[in-house]
Amino acid sequence: MLEKLRLRGIDTPELPTPKGKKAKTFVEEILKKPKIITIKTYRKDKYDRYLADIFVGSKELFLNQKLLDEKLAAAY
Repeated sequence: MLEKLRLRGIDTPELPTPKGKKAKTFVEEILKKPKIITIKTYRKDKYDRYLADIFVGSKELFLNQKLLDEKLAAAY
């Protein structure tokens, strides 16, 4: 079963915009390298997406925070 996720606590630009495309490419690059991806889900939002924290790799890079650090997202 497929479920949609929204990264908890952050807001990224809309996909059709240049900044949105940059954020998407950044996430795709991070997620294709590691063998370990941990997803912690919370309740669903009003669009039926699970709010999620994503941790990547054995050192557990916190993807939500990394997007904020790289200025590809804003705190929500």
